[in-house]
Amino acid sequence: CSEQWSNLVDDFYADANNRSAHVQFVLDGDGKPSGCNKNKWQEWISVWIQDDELSPDAALLTGYPRYAILNNPESMLDWTILRKANYFKFSTRPEYLQYPLQLWEPS
Repeated sequence: CSEQWSNLVDDFYADANNRSAHVQFVLDGDGKPSGCNKNKWQEWISVWIQDDELSPDAALLTGYPRYAILNNPESMLDWTILRKANYFKFSTRPEYLQYPLQLWEPS
C-alpha cells in the first residue's frame, strides 16, 4: 500500500465521520479492506468480487463482514446460484435487503 495514498484516505475518513451528513461511503478498488487495509476504515462497507477475492460464505464467515456489495462480472450462473441460495438482495432477511448486487460496468 502507498503510505501517501493511505494517509489521504485516513484524513478523509476522519473528516467524513465527524460530519452529520447521512451519507454511506463504500470502499472499492485499492481501498477494499484487504491486505494492509484490512483493519482500516472500519465503519465503511466495501464491494467485493467473488471470483477474485472470497466466496459469499467466506466473506461473511472469515473476518470480512464489510464485504457487503457484490460487484461481479456478468455471469448468469453466478446470479442464478445467488438467487437460489437467497443470498443478500435475494434474501428474505431485512438486514440484507439494503445492500445491492451490482454488475461490473461495461468496459
